[in-house]
Amino acid sequence: MLLMKTRETVTMVLVGAVLAVAPMALDAQSASRELDSRAFIEVADRVLPAVVNISIEPKTRRWSTNPEDYDDPLDMFRRPISVSGSGVVVRVNGEQAYVLTNHHVVDRHDDRTNMTLTFHRKPAGSTEYTETTEVTGEGVIVLGSDEMSDLAVIQFTIPEGLEVKPIGFADSDKVEIGEHVVALGNPLDLNHTISQGIVSAKARYLGAHISMERLIQTDATIQQGSSGGPLVNLDGNIIGINNAIASRNGMWQGIGFAIPSNDAQRISNQLIDYQRVVRGYLGVNMAHVATKREILPYLQLDRAEGVFIENVVSNSPADVAGLHIGDVIVAIDGYPVRSPDEMLRTITSKPVNVDVKI
Repeated sequence: MLLMKTRETVTMVLVGAVLAVAPMALDAQSASRELDSRAFIEVADRVLPAVVNISIEPKTRRWSTNPEDYDDPLDMFRRPISVSGSGVVVRVNGEQAYVLTNHHVVDRHDDRTNMTLTFHRKPAGSTEYTETTEVTGEGVIVLGSDEMSDLAVIQFTIPEGLEVKPIGFADSDKVEIGEHVVALGNPLDLNHTISQGIVSAKARYLGAHISMERLIQTDATIQQGSSGGPLVNLDGNIIGINNAIASRNGMWQGIGFAIPSNDAQRISNQLIDYQRVVRGYLGVNMAHVATKREILPYLQLDRAEGVFIENVVSNSPADVAGLHIGDVIVAIDGYPVRSPDEMLRTITSKPVNVDVKI
């Protein structure tokens, strides 16, 4: 099985002062919500106007093969390529709006490329999204990008006549397996597309090259170009940001993944407010307790799960708290820690300067 980011056809084994008030996390979808065609129509009407197509194109289509045409001759081998993806508006502050998307959608944007955001609107009395507004130029910038979480924020100046309303976040911890969800975006460059499915699984970890987060798995259609688009519940609130598929042929085969909204909201707030992400740090070297076969009988564990502390960094939070070499961590804040990867994800998701119970 190949794990693929959904931007392109190249297979990649793989995720201060407050500028404005961001939408707060909401409860998960109401269990009393009736499932009928109107439910999906209402989700589309609410969310699609905030979903944006992100297009990154070379500033010039003509590309010289003469090294003398470049200040750095190696630039002739660094030709920018066209990239497309999706995003969703998550905050508006006056004339400035903020689009949440994937890091891998914008990581090839530089001074040799143009970024264009395209919004789609449904004219009054119409059932089709035939009105488009393009936003491009110096008013569109990548405000912050975080490779570890595969999230990024684009800031743009709202043009006259374009009404933009941000989409709120649901509490992804309360999302249930089997819950109906809707994926929105631009799969295969088919703009303003929605698809419906269910939450197939939670807490999927696909490797550090996809994301440090526990991903939501869904069977809602996610294709190349869907990256950065929202996965929403039937109330139209974000439960995840689409970022990967599992595939044996490079195309969608019924399995897609999204970064949980609680992680996406926390990281997007930091990118908007501070243009960087700050992660919790403990200060230990660790190993899976199952690798310590020679001392397992002495640890008196019910099962070979947990994190064995091999070293404690001097004057680190772990050192100050009194952790020692040979300690085994089995839970943080009441949640089981079964492996070093799980512990790393748990600690890095914590804000700095907060107490945790180990």
